[in-house]
Amino acid sequence: MTISFFILNLFNALAEVYAASKLFKEQLNFKNKKIYLVLLILSLYTFLSYSITKSILRIVILFQIYNGCNIYLFHNENNDIPKITYVSLFCSIILLFCEVAVALAVNLVFYYFIGIDKLNYFTDFLAYVVIFTFLILISIKKVQGALIKIVNLFNNFKSYTILFATIYVFLIFSTILYLIYFNLSQTIKFILLFLALIEYVYLVFIIVVSYKNKEKVQKDLDLMLEVTSKYENVINDIRTKNHENRNQLIVIKDLIVSDNKKAISYIDSMLKVEHNEDEELILKVSNIPVGGLKGLIYYKLLTMKSKNIESCINISKNISKNIFSDMNESIMQSYYKIIGVFLDNAIDAAEKQDKKIILIEMFIENENLIFSISNEFKGNIDFENLGKKRITTKGSNHGYGLQLVRELVDKYDKLFNQTEVIGDLFVQKVGIKIKGIK
Repeated sequence: MTISFFILNLFNALAEVYAASKLFKEQLNFKNKKIYLVLLILSLYTFLSYSITKSILRIVILFQIYNGCNIYLFHNENNDIPKITYVSLFCSIILLFCEVAVALAVNLVFYYFIGIDKLNYFTDFLAYVVIFTFLILISIKKVQGALIKIVNLFNNFKSYTILFATIYVFLIFSTILYLIYFNLSQTIKFILLFLALIEYVYLVFIIVVSYKNKEKVQKDLDLMLEVTSKYENVINDIRTKNHENRNQLIVIKDLIVSDNKKAISYIDSMLKVEHNEDEELILKVSNIPVGGLKGLIYYKLLTMKSKNIESCINISKNISKNIFSDMNESIMQSYYKIIGVFLDNAIDAAEKQDKKIILIEMFIENENLIFSISNEFKGNIDFENLGKKRITTKGSNHGYGLQLVRELVDKYDKLFNQTEVIGDLFVQKVGIKIKGIK
């Protein structure tokens, strides 16, 4: 074993990490010290394991180490552990496929043209050929797209928890088999067991934390809907009282002697406050259908106003005030939760912009009721996956909110979410099928 062989393994580790980043659609940031630690672990393990045995069983353990490194490096609001495991699995399969294909092709060439006895002189060179083949294959956009679709298919599988658990049970037994099958030293056994233990403990910790955070978001959204549903009646009461109070103040103003400018000015200021602070927001939500959504939007408008965010609402005249009356209650609750998550994210994003404005639209398109939220954005966003996984830059609660959105959309085929960019506007659309809902 030489330094050149270790460099080869380091290059192999870099190729594997690069492949994972492509499937996660993330740029490798070499300023991040985690990358160098991961590369060191992968290359060191490959180097040491090859010195122990060349058996294919070492690939199973290598996959486990590779998956643990990917969890450490790529686990964030974007990528959850099952998805990382599937990406690691398919990257390992592709690399193995390249190794088998290159080995088969080279053996045929040497057997018929050069001489099989000379093959040992080109071992290191062929290893680089395998890695370059792997990099070329993984860099092809169509291959990336196909792999991403397969990963998402696995991750969206209804029994994905069972599938994920099955893979990890297999890994545990493969580790035991590896330790029993090979006559390894006690030191090597201890190192392998220690690495496996770290991975499994970290895995359980992340899953527990993810579950608790998602559960908290679910409770927060349930509480939000409970509170905002009461705003419907409050809005109508306030609007009625404000209207009556306004009329009464106008009458009192006319009864006051004209030279009492102080009293008239005070009443004018009260009329102005009544109009700006209450009536303005109530008028904005007046065309929103009843059923809980109006209260939710009013609640969020109050939040926007407190943060100096301008709001613009456009509700299509084709939408009936009672459009929600015959809809399934559980579907509607999910629809409101999704809207609540996206409104919160839009508010957070708008706070950071120079132009603080949120556009809310509601219209019917192809027998679907569309609720659209638009705000300005800066930077790069993974628009293809946004809403499917915990993609966010705003903290854990938002990430788990987006995960909840994906689960709700997957649960009800009458709900859908669409993300698009129009100029410098980031637009989230939440749709619900009108036809056929009972």
